[in-house]
This record gives sequence, structure tokens and C-alpha cells, in this order.
Amino acid sequence: MRDTIRPKILLVEDEQHNIVVLGSALRHLYQVNVATSGEQALEKLATPPYPDMILLDIVMPGISGFAVCQSLKRNPGTADIPIIFITAKDSEADETMGFDLGAVDFISKPIRPAIVSARVQTHLAIQAKNREIAKGGALLRATLESTRDSILSIGSHGEITHFNDNFSRLFTLSPDTLLQGDGDRLLAEISTQLNNPHIFQKKWAQPHPRSAAEGGILYCKDGRAIACYSVPLQQQGAVVGQVWNFSDVTQQKFYESQLLQARQAAEAANEAKSTFLASMSHEIRTPLNGILGMAELLMDIGLPAPGQEYTQTILNSGRALMAIINDILDYSKMEAGKLQLESIPFSLYQLLRDLTILFGELARKQSIQFEQQLDRRLPDWLLGDPTRLRQILVNLLSNAVKFTKRGKVTLTAVPIMDPNKGTVVQFEVRDTGIGIRPEQFAKIFQSFEQADSSTTRQYGGTGLGLAIAQRLVHLLNGEIEVESREQVGSLFRVVLPCQSCAAPQQQPATAPLHALQHLPLGAKILVAEDDPINQAVIQGMLKRFALQVDFASQGRQAMAMLTDRAYDLVLLDCQMPEMDGYAVCRAFRDLERYRGRHTPVVALTAFAMQGDREKCLAAGMDDYLPKPISQQEIHSTLLRWLSGKPAPQSDPTRPDPAPPPILDHAMFRLHAASLGADFEKVITQFLQLLPQRIQAIQRALENNHPNEMARVAHALRGSSSQMGAISLAQCACTLETIALQRSLHGAEAWIPILENEQTRLINAIVTERRLAHFLQDLGDADFKVFIQMASKSVIELTQRIQDGIHRGKRQQVKEAATELTGIAGSYGLAEVEHSAAEIKAWQGKGALQTIHPRLEALQTAVQRTVALLDTY
Repeated sequence: MRDTIRPKILLVEDEQHNIVVLGSALRHLYQVNVATSGEQALEKLATPPYPDMILLDIVMPGISGFAVCQSLKRNPGTADIPIIFITAKDSEADETMGFDLGAVDFISKPIRPAIVSARVQTHLAIQAKNREIAKGGALLRATLESTRDSILSIGSHGEITHFNDNFSRLFTLSPDTLLQGDGDRLLAEISTQLNNPHIFQKKWAQPHPRSAAEGGILYCKDGRAIACYSVPLQQQGAVVGQVWNFSDVTQQKFYESQLLQARQAAEAANEAKSTFLASMSHEIRTPLNGILGMAELLMDIGLPAPGQEYTQTILNSGRALMAIINDILDYSKMEAGKLQLESIPFSLYQLLRDLTILFGELARKQSIQFEQQLDRRLPDWLLGDPTRLRQILVNLLSNAVKFTKRGKVTLTAVPIMDPNKGTVVQFEVRDTGIGIRPEQFAKIFQSFEQADSSTTRQYGGTGLGLAIAQRLVHLLNGEIEVESREQVGSLFRVVLPCQSCAAPQQQPATAPLHALQHLPLGAKILVAEDDPINQAVIQGMLKRFALQVDFASQGRQAMAMLTDRAYDLVLLDCQMPEMDGYAVCRAFRDLERYRGRHTPVVALTAFAMQGDREKCLAAGMDDYLPKPISQQEIHSTLLRWLSGKPAPQSDPTRPDPAPPPILDHAMFRLHAASLGADFEKVITQFLQLLPQRIQAIQRALENNHPNEMARVAHALRGSSSQMGAISLAQCACTLETIALQRSLHGAEAWIPILENEQTRLINAIVTERRLAHFLQDLGDADFKVFIQMASKSVIELTQRIQDGIHRGKRQQVKEAATELTGIAGSYGLAEVEHSAAEIKAWQGKGALQTIHPRLEALQTAVQRTVALLDTY
């Protein structure tokens, strides 16, 4: 850093005596280098690094000092170096020539060391201040031009101090108006363009308080609407001007006026829907868990034929009700954009065969025919989402069977060539049912709607099936259409892209029930559940296994039992009286920190809305089991957590799926404040040692030296923890733990993770230090504006990149990535800059979707960076 290194001075002097005198006067403060001729001086200054100042004699053998100065000022690399002439030539003409050539001072011989030292110190201070001013000016200009808004800064006397190009373009202002800096002339020129100039003139003239913002909408004569607001410009606690922000909101205002009533209706509908969904998810799932659970248990006890049939009817009815609930929840996920699609191999023939068996039986019971017509050219194995394809066809076939009283239902599948998408599969579901009038085609795909209200009374249903089918088709990049005639029948046609693939070597299968014999005998399980029916269901499902099962009906009771006994597994209901499951789990995890062990906790909850799983995991739970709970789900849970395999969180050779923060910024800033100038030395030393220690860990792994790895990892863990490098410290801790076991098995997988953490940490520190410098240079008030613009810019540009990828616009992606790289570099946002540069440099020849991993890395970097900016 410049403030920790003595400035460098080049002394150009041919007399040895003067060299000794000046050297003795300056060496205690500066690094002094000597050239004894003009030629030697130019040779030393041919390449960087350059000195901070030059003391230059005029009369020397060969090239004179004036010629040397003239040559240096012509070179862009040396033009800004301050030059002081020290010479016996003291005429007014010589001094004038020296200053004309660009010197900053002229000292006559004989040399007086104290005077020379004082002038050198003064000019170096001036140089440093000029550099600081230039840096601040460049930063201000870069900041002004990087924002999408139009910015204008007015001084305390009404003069124009700063503006960006967007401002001049917004009001089509002449360059003379802005460059002359006349605020009154600018106000007059803007006023001629406004319908309501008096409003702007009044705001312009108002004395502004020390805080708060004045704003409003300016309506132009050309029909544009321009939002504007101003904030006081403060310097050292005093208001020295005003900063105005303008943005064109014409389209926004147009949309607002057109959609006001629609938005109010949508808000009311959303509120009603949210209430309905929450009630449907929780209130129905809780008793439904008891119905389905008891029905499953009854099916297993060998009832006589009539009882078996009645129980099967109960089970089928409960599952039908469950399907309605799942439809509603799927619709909610799709509306929130949270529905995840799979891309796995599946057999299309097997999927269609299963549907034929299911709906063939349903059609037979309704005395109608069911036919399936499959083209021989259909590929057997496809790569895609079989669950969502099945859901689409099930919704269409269910409607076809439900609304057909006589005749038949036909399912057809045929491959066709699409000029834009290549090979696609066309599915058709045709029926001879009640049909749909053409004017009702659009309505049937709307949520909670059916073609006719009478169909709801006669046939039932939520009106969500076709809405869900249509959204799923669109998510799969397909198309859906309908043809129908009333009382003749309907045809629903779905066209989906298909990607054929080879059959996988081994198909995944559900774990057989006999696998549960490998569970540890006498494993202790605590079931915390307040509903007695659900307790009975779970007890019935668990009693066939050699397990010790305890029940708790309240949260406090569960916590007391967890405190007194050690369990191998906890099934924890989220909603219980006195103390809910989230609070119980958090308290239990605090207790376990002292005990040094981890017990798997699985959430049992009737809440299955978007975000409920994440809420359970955030409370410290390991798994999530939504109600109603089936026998198979209980089996899978027991196998997962009691089969003797450690949970992913407790395996030291596998990375944590929820990594800790890269840098504890609060701790980092606390060190910076307490250490002051010494903090830069500490940071430099830490960053120098960091790659050396990682290389030492790699060598220890290659040479199979666990003791050396444990020693270096321990040192890295300590220094990283001290600096607040949390994730790096935890990686080092894992490697230390592995090495202390005298075996390096599993350590190799952590080396690339360690290197990645090093890169992320360096980026985080670079950003933190740059932001600290900006805060120091700008002050609190301006820095807050700077932070807001930084966050806004990176978010908007990331959205442009994402939109360009989604719409297949490569040029938009490249331009936005280039702009984001520059802006992130200007702001010092190193991680965002690196990720944006990766996208900018992408030269892939395939579909834009192949860039998605880099987009995800950028989005993660932006999330972390915006979260960091929010801490200021």
C-alpha cells in the first residue's frame, strides 16, 4: 500500500557534493535514486516503476535538464511526475522557462537542505491530494454514468456541478446549457418542456432540510411522465447543494392507469386463494392422515372380502381427495414459479401402458370403451419429467372419462417433425362426451373455472385440472389446444418436445419391506404428535418392527423427554400446543451442542405449501414428511435414518449442503477498526500465507503425511477463524479431523473445495476493502446513495442477462454481461465481476441453456453481494 512505503525520488545531478548534501537531507524520509546525467535519467525513466518526484539539475554534460523535462512531459507514463529544478541558474528567464516546461518548483543553488526537504514534502502532499481528487472524480463520473437514471447535481448557489449523459438525453438539452453551469438557464429550458412547470420550479426553489427527499411526477408536453426526486448534498455535515434523480416512467404510468382495477381484483383473489390453500393444506391433511393411515392398516390385517372391499373404497376415496389437494398445491407452486422439473430417463411405453390399465378399468365401470393407439415409430425411452407428463395425461383422461356417458375415450401418441423443434410427440385424448361450446374454450383453462357452472354440481371437481395441465405443458416448452362440439365430443391435443435416450442399465426400485430387517434392534424413536388419531396411525405403522417407540402429546413434554433420554430418531409434529415443533427442534439442537451428538429429526406436518420444507430445515430438522403419511413413506424414513448410515451432515468427508458464510463481515470490520493501519499488514500476511498453506496440505496428501496435514490444517483453521473466514475455517477443520484419524481417506475430495473457498474468500475481502475505501472517500450520506445504485445496477443487469438467456437473445446476454463486468469492477464487487466475466467470455455454440451453470453462479454471487451491501 502507498501509505506504508516511503516515496521514491530520482535525483538528477552531476556534482558529487550536491548529491551527498541532498541525499543526506532526504534519505531518512524517502527512497533516493541518483542519475548523474540527463541521458542516464531518461534511461532510468524509460520503463516503470516510476519515481514519485524528480529533482533535476539544469546544467549537466550532454542533455540539459530543460531537455530532460521536455522529454518526460511528452511521455504519458511520466507526464504527471512532479519535477523540481535545482540549479545555479537563477535568472527570471530560466525560472519562467522551467515553469513553462511543466515543473512544479524552481530552487536556486546553493542548496539549503531544510528548504529542499520542506518543498519536496509539500509537493508530494499536493501530488497525493491531486491523485485523491482525480480518483474521486473518476469514481463519481463512473458512478453517474453506470446508473440507468438521469442524475443532476446543483451547488448551493444554483450552479450545475455534475450531470450524466442520461440527463442531457432525457430533456434533449443543448451542450451549452450544461457546460456553462448556469442553473437558472437550465431551469428555464426544462420548464418550456413541461405541462406543469410551476410545480418543478417551486420544488427547485424550495430550501431543503438536511434529510428526506422531495419528489413528484413531471408531465411533459410530448406526453411523457418523468419521476423526479431530490436529496440534499451534504459535505462535512453542511448542505452544499442538491442531487436530482429523474427517470422516464411513461410506460409505468400507462400500465398503472390501465391495470388499477385488475390489480385490486387480483389482490382480493390472491388473499382469498391464500387463505383457502392454507386451510386446505392443513385442516384437511390432518384428518386425512388418519383416514388413509387407518385404511392402510386395515388392508394389512386380512379382513373378509366385504370388509376388504369397504376398506379399499375408503382408501380410494381418501386418495381421490388427496389428488384434489395436490392439484391445488401444484397450482400454487406454479403460480409462484417454484415448481421443479426433472430430466431423467423413463419408458414412454410403460407410462402409457400404466395409464391404459388405470383408465381402462375406470371406463369399464362406466360402461364405455377405452382405446389406445400408439405409433410404432415412438421411441421407447425418453429423457424428461415422467411425473409431469403423467399428470398432464391423467388430467385430460380423467375429464374425458368423467364427461363421457356413452361411446369411448381414445388416447393417441405419434411422433411428428416440427420445423422449429425437431422431433416432437403429439398426444391426443378424444372422447364422445358432452363437448364444449367454442366460446368456452378459453374459460376452461382458467383457474377454478369449468365450462358451465352446472358441470360442477353434476360432475364435481375444482376446475383446476385443465389449468394445471396447460401450465405444465408450457413449462415443458409444449403446446396444448382443444377442438370440441357440444354433445358430440372433445379432442385435446398436446405437443411436447422429446429427447430419446438409451435405456438405463439398472432401474431404481423402491426399497423392499424386508430391507427393514437390517434396522438396529431396539432403536429408540420419539413421536411427538398431539392428534390422537395420528398417534394411533403411526403406532400401527411402527409396531411391526422391533423398535422402542415413545409418544409425546405436547411440545414441552417432548423437550423434557429429549432432555432425559437419548433417541435414535425423532418424528416431530410442527404444530403442537404450548411449544411448537420448530421451537422444540431449536432448543434440542442447542442442547446437543453440549452433548456432542446429532439425532435425526424428521418433521411431521400437515403444512405442505411452498416454503414449509425450507422452514423445517431452517429450524434444524433433517427431513420433512408431509401428512397424510403412507406406510411406504414411514418405511423409507426408517431406512434412511436408522439403517446405520450417517446423515450427510455428520459425514466429515462430504461437503455440507448448506455452506456457512464466506466471510463474517462484522468480525472483519471490527478487526479493521481496532487494528487501524496495522490491519492492512495483517491482511497482506494472511493472503500471502493462504495459498502456501493450501499447497502444503496438497503435498501432505500426495506424500500421505497425516500428521503434517493435521498441523497445517490446524494453523489454517486458526488464522481463518481469526479473520472471520468461516467457510474456509470449517473446511480446514474437516481436513484436520480426517488427518487426526491417521488416515487421509476422503481428504482428496476436499482439496478442490478448499481451493474454491480460497477464491471466494479473496473476492469477498477485495470487495470488503474496496467498499471500506469508498465509505472513507464518500462519507456516510453519499456512500448510502452509492450502495443503492450499486445494488440496483447489478440486480437489473443480472435480470437482463437472465431474460436474454430465457429468450435466446445472445447479443443481449453479451451486452448486459459486458456492462455488468465493468460496473462490478468499478464498484469493487469482485465475485460479481468474476461471474459476469465468465458469462461474457462464454463462446458456446449450442443452445443458450448450456450457459445455465454460469448464470446460477452469477445469481448466487449477486445474492451474496446484495446481502453484503445491505449490511452497510
